[in-house]
Amino acid sequence: MTDTFFLLRGLPTIIKAPGEVLAYTVDFTDWLDGLVITSCEVTGPGVTIAGASVVGGGKAITATISGGVRGSEALVDFTAVGEGFRRTSTIRLMIERRP
Repeated sequence: MTDTFFLLRGLPTIIKAPGEVLAYTVDFTDWLDGLVITSCEVTGPGVTIAGASVVGGGKAITATISGGVRGSEALVDFTAVGEGFRRTSTIRLMIERRP
């Protein structure tokens, strides 16, 4: 499933239902300027991160995320690490029933 995001209070925001288990990808290509991501960390209080990996030839991070309590928001940090850099990008998941 590919979700589109909307900006809410300056963060990319996606609606997620509590029972969904979905993969979310954050692309760092524009920021990397030729650098390569060699490892990653994904954290998100209020949701479960089932796994995360570097994808796209070292340009993006994909994480499988589940859970959350309906009516809450989860801020999920995708941290890219490489030689000489560490960069975090945050997405907001709004936990609610999908239309």
